[in-house]
Amino acid sequence: MRERGGPLIAALLFGYALLALFVPLIVAVLWSLVNPEDGWFAPDLLPPSYSVSFWRDMLATPGIVAAVIRSVAIALIVTTLTVALALPTAWALARIPFRAKRAIEIFILAPLIVPVI
Repeated sequence: MRERGGPLIAALLFGYALLALFVPLIVAVLWSLVNPEDGWFAPDLLPPSYSVSFWRDMLATPGIVAAVIRSVAIALIVTTLTVALALPTAWALARIPFRAKRAIEIFILAPLIVPVI
C-alpha cells in the first residue's frame, strides 16, 4: 500500500534542500556586490546600490588568478582520479562475489565513519 503524502514530503524536502543550499550562496553574492559607500543595512532586503569594487580589489591582488587556476586544476585532477578509482571499485563490489567483500567495504567506508581527530 502506498502512502499518499510520499511525493509531497519528497517535494518539501527537496525544496528545503534547495533553500538551504542556494539562499546562503545568493546572500554571499549580494554581499560581494554591495557598494561600500552605501552599505547594506537591516531593513533593506536588497542592497540599495551595487558595485564590483570588491571584485576589482580581489582580482588586483597579485597571484590571485594563478591561485584560482591552480585550485581548479587540482580539483579537476582529484575529481578525475577519484572517478577512475571509485567507479571500478563500486562496480566490482556490486557485481563480483568474492570472499573479503565485506572487509573491503568496511575499509572503504571507514574514513566516513571514524570521526576526525
